[in-house]
Amino acid sequence: MISVNDSVVYTLTLNFFSLQASQVGEYVCGASLIDSTDTIILTSNYTISVQLPTPVVTTSLNTTGRIFESNDIQLLCIVTITPLDVNQTVNISWFGPNGLITMNDTRHDMSTRMINSANFESSLTFTASLSDNGTDYYCTASVKLASDVNELIVPTTARATNSTVIVEIVPLPMISFNDVGIPVTGDSFQLVCTGTAPANVSSIATVSVQWLLNGTVFTNDTLEGVTVTNSGSMATLSFSSLNASTHERDDYTCVATLSIPDVPTTETASIMHRLQTLTNPIVSIFSSQPVFAGQLYSLNCTVTIAAGDLNITWLDGSGNELTEGNGISFNLITISDTVQGYNLIFNLLDYSDIGVYTCQARLTIDRGVDLLYGNGFANTTVGIKIPLPQVSIFPDGNSPFIRGTIRTVNCSIVFTPPLPTNPNVSFTLFKDGAQVSFENNSRVIAVQIGTTGALTFQPLNFSDAGNYTCTATVKDSANNPLIISSSATDEYIATIPAIPVPNIIFTTTTGRSLGESLTLNCTVDVLDNLLTFNCTVDVLDDLYNISVNISIVINGELITSTTRSGDTTAMTMIDSIRSSDAGDYQCIVNITQPDIDYEFNGVESTQVILTLPTPSVIVEYNATGHLVDGELAEGQFLNIICIADISQYIDTSVSVTMSWRRNNTVLTNGSDFTISPPVMTNNQYTGVLRINSLRDELDNGASYNCSVSVTPNTPFILAGNDNSSAATLTVSNFDINHVDISINIPSVPVAGDVFSLFCVIVVPPNFVENLTSVRWTYDLEASRDVTSENNDARLVPVVRNGNIFTSVLTLDPVKTTDARQYYCQATILVFSTVDRTNRDLTVQISPPSVSIVADPPTGPIYESTSYLLTCTATVNTTIVDTPVTASVVWTDPSGNVIPTNEARRQVIPPTGNSLVSMLLFQPIDTGLNNDGGTYICQMIINSGNSLIASSQPTDTTFAVTIESLPPMTVNFSSVGSVEVGQSLTITCTITTVEGLVVKPMITFFKINDTDMEMLSNLNRPYSITTDDTGSVTNYTLILDPVRFEDAGMYTCMAEFNVTGFNNTNDPSTATIDYQEASDVFSVIVDFPPILVTISKERDDTLYAGTPFFIKCDIMLNPLVTIPVTVTNQWTRDGTNVPMGSSDATITEGLNMINTLHYNATLMFYPLDNADDSGVYTCNIEVTAPNSYMFFTNTSASANISITVYECRDPNHHISVNV
Repeated sequence: MISVNDSVVYTLTLNFFSLQASQVGEYVCGASLIDSTDTIILTSNYTISVQLPTPVVTTSLNTTGRIFESNDIQLLCIVTITPLDVNQTVNISWFGPNGLITMNDTRHDMSTRMINSANFESSLTFTASLSDNGTDYYCTASVKLASDVNELIVPTTARATNSTVIVEIVPLPMISFNDVGIPVTGDSFQLVCTGTAPANVSSIATVSVQWLLNGTVFTNDTLEGVTVTNSGSMATLSFSSLNASTHERDDYTCVATLSIPDVPTTETASIMHRLQTLTNPIVSIFSSQPVFAGQLYSLNCTVTIAAGDLNITWLDGSGNELTEGNGISFNLITISDTVQGYNLIFNLLDYSDIGVYTCQARLTIDRGVDLLYGNGFANTTVGIKIPLPQVSIFPDGNSPFIRGTIRTVNCSIVFTPPLPTNPNVSFTLFKDGAQVSFENNSRVIAVQIGTTGALTFQPLNFSDAGNYTCTATVKDSANNPLIISSSATDEYIATIPAIPVPNIIFTTTTGRSLGESLTLNCTVDVLDNLLTFNCTVDVLDDLYNISVNISIVINGELITSTTRSGDTTAMTMIDSIRSSDAGDYQCIVNITQPDIDYEFNGVESTQVILTLPTPSVIVEYNATGHLVDGELAEGQFLNIICIADISQYIDTSVSVTMSWRRNNTVLTNGSDFTISPPVMTNNQYTGVLRINSLRDELDNGASYNCSVSVTPNTPFILAGNDNSSAATLTVSNFDINHVDISINIPSVPVAGDVFSLFCVIVVPPNFVENLTSVRWTYDLEASRDVTSENNDARLVPVVRNGNIFTSVLTLDPVKTTDARQYYCQATILVFSTVDRTNRDLTVQISPPSVSIVADPPTGPIYESTSYLLTCTATVNTTIVDTPVTASVVWTDPSGNVIPTNEARRQVIPPTGNSLVSMLLFQPIDTGLNNDGGTYICQMIINSGNSLIASSQPTDTTFAVTIESLPPMTVNFSSVGSVEVGQSLTITCTITTVEGLVVKPMITFFKINDTDMEMLSNLNRPYSITTDDTGSVTNYTLILDPVRFEDAGMYTCMAEFNVTGFNNTNDPSTATIDYQEASDVFSVIVDFPPILVTISKERDDTLYAGTPFFIKCDIMLNPLVTIPVTVTNQWTRDGTNVPMGSSDATITEGLNMINTLHYNATLMFYPLDNADDSGVYTCNIEVTAPNSYMFFTNTSASANISITVYECRDPNHHISVNV
């Protein structure tokens, strides 16, 4: 395109809309100038070169997860180039902490590939080391032509951002041993080593542990008696029996190896353990056989050690160390270097010395760096023998043993001190080497009294002759095994000479019945009513000087005895025969001749047999406590008593049997009757027949008969005749009048209580029949039981106490719906009898839960605000399950009840079924009315049901603290300076407290340079909004767009004069007098930007001496609607251009084209190459008149550069501008 600038300058333009690399090269512009004489051709060259586009290079780490030393790391370099119409070559280089990484670097491996024509990839791989941690790697990419070098296509290079490599060290594992202390030689023992990974790698690392000894892995064959167990992170050495010479080593080494998956490097840690053993002392005790009390006795303790310092002590059974003294001494004996003896000596062994004794040895071994301690002990017991007693056996007299005589052999003992606290003596008797049994019989009796034993023969037999040995044993009565008994013996030889047998004659006579008189005598005369016992013994001649003793006994009890020499007769008499007189009588004869040791014993027997008399019998019954209207009633039990008097039998044991009949029918134990066997009291036998339940049809008029039989319990007494007696009953028929039924309600239950109703059924006394059923119902028809209709009701099984039955209906819990009528019905089916009663149950409503909440609930409570207290009663509808109402009483802090008709404090009582009451303050006050303090809300829950009682009053309190009203605030929020034409929102926020009962009066107006306007007169959109709390009011003015007339000072003012609620002049609601607040906001309007452009007269080469001008155009924004002043100032290279100079080479002028368009021209007459070259700036300032206070002036500038040459070449010149 050729353009003509003026008559001498022509411009030819070559445009490249998308310059490509292939378009580089030298371009020639040629011009032909043809005038009237000739044609002139001129050319000019211009070379175009391009730089290849810069590639996009990124570096990233291609290794996932954590990187540890020895891990392989791969970094990727991605290069993206711009495709061109020439082939490009990409060369990628890597740089590390040491600079450029070359191909000769053996540590790093590099590879490069072309992904596609625009993308290339290079990878850098190397093995991580700790020195790589925190180092930066990056790549660079240089792009150049792929073929011949063209210097006009400039290569380009780009560098990627750094990639930082984080390399972690493989940590050492941690090793720990179990705290084993110092084990004892011979014990089994385990040494456990555990390896753990540090916390930072514990989730990924594995630790394996093994034992080494002398640098060699420990196996089961390494040391005798030691086995090794390896289990992952734990290794255990198990010693079956420690041996110091074999196992005591200081080079037990535990080695732990930590490895991480996919990490070649492993870390190994080791720790050595010194195993020390301790050989405990070997302790043994020698004790001799027990000795007698008072003798010397010793315990010999021998202790064997390997080495070390030894301390030996003796302990008693309580673990107390023994000290020398109190009859105890010690003897220390050194047997060898390793064996010591320590003897405990009892100088005079006493019973208090018995028990368990322990010899304790403590070993101390000093190893230079530490001390080892060993312990050993042994124990034994000390017993004591009781000293031997002195024993003697002897007969009861010096006379010879005569057959038939009563003789005693005595064995006595004399103790030898000292003795235990309570010695015990026992005797053992042997006859001819065989032990004699001490089981007493009628002839031989063995007794022991204290320290004497006696064997009595009653009488002697010839077989009793022989060698008698008595062994006496003394022992501890408590059978202490450590007190050993002792025994001693003595012997006696008994001989019995033969004696003649005498002739014994015992005669009796038969007596009569009990109570009769009987006489027993020794005469042969037989008198009436006299029983004679005559016992005659014909013995040897009086020449032999024989003494005869005759005893008459009955059942072993002596009646009489007579002693004479020669023939003897004994007799006795019984005046009145008793039952105890019957029996077996013996005549016992004892004959002795002291001179020849002669003795004879003989017995003759006879019997006395008696007959019992007939008993007296009485049958009766006691109706006291049974009678109903003076009669026995059906269903009662009745005891009929049969009394048999046996006082006439005096002193004989008898058995009494009683049999019962009803109208000649024999009665037995069963469901109808209970027969108790007779019991004797004061010689009377009493038997009881219980009729378990009387029946009119069976028992009315029936005769009950008791028959008594008396049977003797002793021999020689014969039974007498039976006897009987009878009683006749009168029994009435059972009817409903015999039952009394009532419901007992002990109190008025409160809903929620566990409460019981009691149905009490009283039947006749001694009534034995059970109730068939007891039913609780709500209605007379008894259609359904209470427990069927009420899931909270349960029946307790009927309890019977005598003739009173009690049925308990428990309501758990009792509810208000349980307030109703209840019926109790009792049935005695056996008599077809049903009785019932009913009663109302009143239930009191349970006290409610009462709470007060405030509105507002939190924060300060300011005077002059509305304040609400809400009192809510809550009842448990599970137990109060009927409709209820509530009544309320509000009490102020002065204790006065707040009426419901007060204007300022409005009490809103509960209505309907609502249990909520409110106390509303309109407003709350601290001035005329001090409302601060504690308020009480009392609630009572009521019901319209007469059987449901109102609840007890329930109070709750609420403390109210009132604060003075804080000042209200007025604030503007907006920017202060805005350009004409932009949008501006001005907001005035008036903030008071929430709940204020009056609203402030708000005035919003603007003052500018000329007038004052109210908000409503500004003719601009505005809004007035209030938040939900009523405490924040926003007056919002929207200026869109901003005009010059919007500039000015805006004022927002709020005030209120509070005289009462809702601005009334009610003194009872008056709070404060006056408050005022305000804020101002100035809107400064900025001029809109002005457009300043600068142009030259022409664009050709400027030469000195030629005229030239520069023009500056100023365009104001059409929004400028006020008069303004536009001024300009030209500068050259920052210095004001002189105007009106003497040579008049430079002049300037400012012209107003219209109100929005101005221009200024800088004229050169002519150009001067020495002074006029430089950068010229046109500086424009726009100002408003001084009367406009709320405006901001504006300025702008534009510049242009000119170069003035010295002179013009007379020849034509062509220039090419690119």
